[in-house]
Amino acid sequence: MPEDSSRPRITTVEIPDPTKESLPPSGPALAEPPSVPPAPPPPPAPPPVTEPHLTAPTPDFPKKNYLGKVLFAIPALILIITIIIVSYVAGKMLNPTPTPTPAPTVPVALVPATPMPTLKPVVKQKTYHNPDAFLSFDYPENLVLIECKSAVYLLESPSDDYASYCTDPVSYLSSVQYASATFYSTQPSDPDAEIEETFIKVAGQEAVRQKLTKDSETKQKITFSSNKTYYLFELIDAKYTSDFENLIASVTLIGPDPTDDWDEYQSDNYNYSIKYPPDWTIILPPPKSKDGLVEIRKNSEDSIYQKLTIEGSTNTQNAYLSASEAISSIKNLPGWRSAPQADLRSIGGGTAQILQGQLSDYWHTFVAIWYKNRVIQMAWNDSLDKPEQETFNYILSSFKFED
Repeated sequence: MPEDSSRPRITTVEIPDPTKESLPPSGPALAEPPSVPPAPPPPPAPPPVTEPHLTAPTPDFPKKNYLGKVLFAIPALILIITIIIVSYVAGKMLNPTPTPTPAPTVPVALVPATPMPTLKPVVKQKTYHNPDAFLSFDYPENLVLIECKSAVYLLESPSDDYASYCTDPVSYLSSVQYASATFYSTQPSDPDAEIEETFIKVAGQEAVRQKLTKDSETKQKITFSSNKTYYLFELIDAKYTSDFENLIASVTLIGPDPTDDWDEYQSDNYNYSIKYPPDWTIILPPPKSKDGLVEIRKNSEDSIYQKLTIEGSTNTQNAYLSASEAISSIKNLPGWRSAPQADLRSIGGGTAQILQGQLSDYWHTFVAIWYKNRVIQMAWNDSLDKPEQETFNYILSSFKFED
């Protein structure tokens, strides 16, 4: 290939190594090289040539294939990501970490749960206790009991005039009489009624049940005798058949009066007496005290349960009105499980209104007895299972005015 005259020539000059000069000669002496004249300066650069054929060729570097590298990197990146994900999932499956799963929030209406039964209100029972008739029974707390001379009536709602009701009872469910202690109806038996008779047991005594049906309405009469006393229980309203059956099941014939051997307290200020068990404690008011507050407790240290409080007032212009106001104020106390109904009883020669029911977390009985110009108020607290209810009934039945 012909030399390119446009490129400058370069002369190579060999420079001796000075270290070699100190070495001893190892052979025949060499002749000194001839002196070399200095190289002439390079000629000036020729003017630039514009002709295309005289321009220095530019090296033809190969172009980088970037698109191919990108296309190759994408599958590799996908493969790496896939390997990472598979490794992570495999690790979780081999070593699962338990995490609490929150319960999904589901509308209540969509929950397919077992239907809840409709809860019926629990009706507690009050107790009627009459040693004179040798009789005791339970009845629903939402009914009103009116006790007249030798008669007791059960009503759905209280009577506005208790006194007139005893002479002309109306709209009652059943009643009790004493020489023949009975649920008694003043209506004559209907000869056109269909009668069905069966024999049952009441308080351990043989009894006869009569069902009288007319115009799809059925009434009941249950009769038996004991202690030389004839008893007649009558159901007037068939709507209360279940309550009537519960009442019959609760009937108890009272034996000898246990209060004969009990201690007795007599109040000089209010002229009454009351008995209590000998192993119970009585707390009297201070001497010359006019409040007349007396407490009778089963346990002297317990100031809440099995405790009877007695308070008297005298010289009252209208004893009936004072007793009714006391009953109304107690009836309106907050804390009653259900609004109590006031029963009317004859106690110790006086007339009494009685409230019974669950008040807060205990069973409460409030009694207001009026006689002449005196009013005696009693408050009894017991636990809800009423373990001393019978004892309280005997205490209450022992109360009497002394004049």
